[in-house]
Amino acid sequence: MSNRRNISFDVPLSSSTPLKKLCTEKNSVLSQQSRGTAGVIKCINVKNFMCHDHFEMVFNPRINFISGRNGSGKSAIQTALIIGLGGDTRATSRGTTVSSFIKEGKNQAIIQITMTNNGFKAHNPEVYGNEITVIRTLSKTSSFKIRAENGQQYPVKKAEIKALADRFQIQATNPVAILNQNTARTFLNSSDPKQKYKLFMEATLFDAILSKKVETVNDLKLMNSILEDKRRALGKLEVELNKDKEKLALIEKCKQAFERKSELQNELLWSRVVQSEHAKGGMLEKRKELLAQVKDIQGKIDKKETKERQFHEKIAEMTAAIQAQVSELKKYQDQHDKLQHTKRGKVRELEEKKLKEVSIKKKIASREHDNCNIKAEMDDYERKKVELEEKKQEVRRAHKTLAGDKMNAEKALVQAATVIHQKKQKIQKLNVVINQKEEHLRRVQSKQSNTLSQYGPWMQQLVDSIKEAFKKRKFSKMPRGPLGAYIKMKDPNLAALAEYGLGYGNLRKFVVNTREDEKELKLIMDRVMPPNVARLPITCAKFVEKPFNGIREAHYNNVFSNLEIEDPVVSNILIELTNCQGTILIEDNKTAHALLSNPRNVPANTVLGYTPDGSKHFPNSGRGVYKTYQGSLNSKVPRFVQTEQTTLIRELTNEIKQLKSEMTSMQQEIRADEKELMRCQQHERDVANQLSNLVSKLKKLQDDLNRSVVDEESKLAPLDLYKEEYSNNLRDIDKCETELKQIWEEQKVIKTRIKQLDEELAELAPYLESDEVTKMAEVEEMKTNLVRFKSDTGTWQSKLKEAQTKVEHLTKRLEDQSAMVELYTKEAEELASRDLYPNPRPMSEVEEELIEVQNLLESAEEMGEGNPLELEAAISELLEEFERGKVEFDVADSIIKTKKKLLNWGENACNSFEPSPLCLCLKCFKWTKYKTEILLAAAVEAIRLSFVSTLSVRGFEGELHMDTGNTRLDIYIVPRDNDSRDKLNKSQLKDTASLSGGEKSYTTVAFIMALWSTMAVPFFSMDEFDVFMDSINRKNIMELLLHNARNPNMKDRQFLFLTPLDCSILNSDIDLTIHKMLDPQRHNAMSQG
Repeated sequence: MSNRRNISFDVPLSSSTPLKKLCTEKNSVLSQQSRGTAGVIKCINVKNFMCHDHFEMVFNPRINFISGRNGSGKSAIQTALIIGLGGDTRATSRGTTVSSFIKEGKNQAIIQITMTNNGFKAHNPEVYGNEITVIRTLSKTSSFKIRAENGQQYPVKKAEIKALADRFQIQATNPVAILNQNTARTFLNSSDPKQKYKLFMEATLFDAILSKKVETVNDLKLMNSILEDKRRALGKLEVELNKDKEKLALIEKCKQAFERKSELQNELLWSRVVQSEHAKGGMLEKRKELLAQVKDIQGKIDKKETKERQFHEKIAEMTAAIQAQVSELKKYQDQHDKLQHTKRGKVRELEEKKLKEVSIKKKIASREHDNCNIKAEMDDYERKKVELEEKKQEVRRAHKTLAGDKMNAEKALVQAATVIHQKKQKIQKLNVVINQKEEHLRRVQSKQSNTLSQYGPWMQQLVDSIKEAFKKRKFSKMPRGPLGAYIKMKDPNLAALAEYGLGYGNLRKFVVNTREDEKELKLIMDRVMPPNVARLPITCAKFVEKPFNGIREAHYNNVFSNLEIEDPVVSNILIELTNCQGTILIEDNKTAHALLSNPRNVPANTVLGYTPDGSKHFPNSGRGVYKTYQGSLNSKVPRFVQTEQTTLIRELTNEIKQLKSEMTSMQQEIRADEKELMRCQQHERDVANQLSNLVSKLKKLQDDLNRSVVDEESKLAPLDLYKEEYSNNLRDIDKCETELKQIWEEQKVIKTRIKQLDEELAELAPYLESDEVTKMAEVEEMKTNLVRFKSDTGTWQSKLKEAQTKVEHLTKRLEDQSAMVELYTKEAEELASRDLYPNPRPMSEVEEELIEVQNLLESAEEMGEGNPLELEAAISELLEEFERGKVEFDVADSIIKTKKKLLNWGENACNSFEPSPLCLCLKCFKWTKYKTEILLAAAVEAIRLSFVSTLSVRGFEGELHMDTGNTRLDIYIVPRDNDSRDKLNKSQLKDTASLSGGEKSYTTVAFIMALWSTMAVPFFSMDEFDVFMDSINRKNIMELLLHNARNPNMKDRQFLFLTPLDCSILNSDIDLTIHKMLDPQRHNAMSQG
């Protein structure tokens, strides 16, 4: 029940008002019916809206008829639903702005719509509860609030209201879901097919879906272009950033090397100091040894001089003692003296020979020492010569390595060009295959009724000529052929494989009964077939009309069991030609191997097995071995066997699409390979430039080496003199050794003579045995010893002089070395403290590392990388730019993904139709990429079924015809008074323009209800649907509306029917409420109501 009240503006619209309590009590009875459906309207409350001061109405969750005179405010209820649920003013056909709906003289209006919020489509039930109220306040602007079941209000934006409507699947702007006055008057009284098509598109949301799809596709193209630009820019930035990072790493390494260079230079100075100190220490030790040697020699000389003085004193004493006895012994003494003189002469001569021997030995030692020094100089020269040669070889090896790199780059260039050429050839072959497939597809599409066209354009004429000849009795029996034309497949998926197993030649073959028939058939072929086409094969075999017994394995189908052949002659011939009963079909190669390789597993009578890729498997029957051959069946489309033309066209289309996709992929690979080829070409040019630079560097290094060789050779110019001196020394050594041997022989002779003289003196001894003689002998012996002492003293004096000379020379060198140590220490202390380098490494090791660091710094200097700080700043800027570009790229990529999701509009379309019959049709297409035409056809079919079903309630029959090209939807009806409507034909159909008013109204309402059956909205509203109907038609229409509303498929829907006429013909029920509006007060009524 409804009433209309004028209540002052200061009444608060809260959950504690009587309206709220009334709404709760009114719906308590029907709450079980609406449980589980979200979006069912429980009540509506408006304030200062259109003609209402304050109006509220509680709705039945199922069927509501609202009647009232014009101006009573019925349409304001429907308008409040549209505006209150976020719809725009255009959908109401009542105003242009929301402020135009505010009652005249008021500043604002309020709309409250309370709906159920339960079931699986509930909107945030944990927040709002099982009941939700949308509150919209209208003024110059508008605002929204949502009131929860507990009374708490939440200010929200319009987007939240839109999300709520989408969740409940409320279509406030859909003219079929909420049919306002203008649309109802126009549509119910119109027969325009274009208007019906437009209403169909709006009702099914196809116009919004297609518009959104086009917009999304355009946006996606634009975003893809932007994304590609950003990807390229990011790639360039990343390459530049990586190069600068490499430069920065090199500069950092050079900075470390520069710091290390300073450390190494300091360490080298202290290494030199330590080395000089070690040399000084060695000299001090050597000088100490020489001074000790001088002291020792001086001591020995002093001892010999003391002993010499003692000899002189003793000789004088003994000479005085024996002087008196000289005369008496003169005779013997003269002889003795003579012998003694001779002996002394020989002794002196022997001593001279010994001195000469010592001199020669010294000379030999000197010459050997000189030769050792000369050999060391010569070895040093040879070592430097080898080092120079190794440097030359190192440069040559570098040249050889770079030349090898150039050769490898050229080889890679040739290989890349070869790969591109091979892929282009493969693309050409793919083009040929695609052209063949497209030609085949065109032939199939253009001659779908002629199955013989697969064998050639002349095949139909050939078969017709054979039939004509048979009629003229030129054949004993009707020839069969081509054999493939007699075959149909039980399983179309196995058609291509079975055809492959039977053999293409056998399927094109003709069979005749006799040799005479064969000759006649050849004549016909020569006459009909083009001369450039090879003649078809012919087999001559006696026709057997009784079919052979079939062989079938329990678990595996043979080829013959998958064939449908009505002609027994053809089936018998195929069995004989192909042994198709013994050829089985296996699902994959692994199963085939397990089945046929073991004789115990081989099915009986099996001679061959085929797998889907065309591989042949010959079984191991016990007498032979298992064999398999790789197949080449790449197509699922049969060439000759009869299949459904639509299936054949679909398979050919899929194969062409797959081949084109493969060709596109290969073209992309070629573009990538061409980029790689360009990179190889650039690399080859870089290597050539490097090689050219290395050749220049090699020439420069060769010149430097040549100059270095000249310098070394100029330093070693005396080498020939050294060699000559070395040879001379060797000759001197040989000569001295010869002289030494001669001296040894002479010494031997002298010693022999001295021995003889000693013997002669011994003979005179008895005569000289007096003391004087003995004393004279002692004197002589002392004199001899004295001569020997003098000789030894001279030798030691020479050694002393030599040692003193060495001490003086070493002292001078030691002074120089001390000065050098002092100088080196001073230079080192100026750069670094000795405490930093307590144990410096050897100079050679430090120099080697210093050379490596210097080479690294020189390489960096040649590259000219610039200031490290400036480069770091540049890299930082590049990195920031790269990160900004990456963020922009991610944003663009996210937008593209969103757009791609929007393109899944088929999924959204399905959601809009649940759970109608249309949804079931659409779900059949969700597994493939269906087209818009298929969706439209499915939608039309679903609506047609519902439309026909609704017409049948009143005994009508009719059809819907859609022309999407001309945007027309025509409705054709067979009137009830047609006597032969049980035999429906096109001549009986009438369009709505030729129907009576009642028939037209009934047909139009039936069409609207058919549209409703495809929509999953929670409620429908129809205003002034009966204004052009007479009472009988209006009664029929209202019964039809009730019948449709009470349909089990509509049990979760709510219906609002607004009429200015009386509803007394209806009876209220638990699911039906009749609301009577108060008559309008004309002086207060507004034109909007």
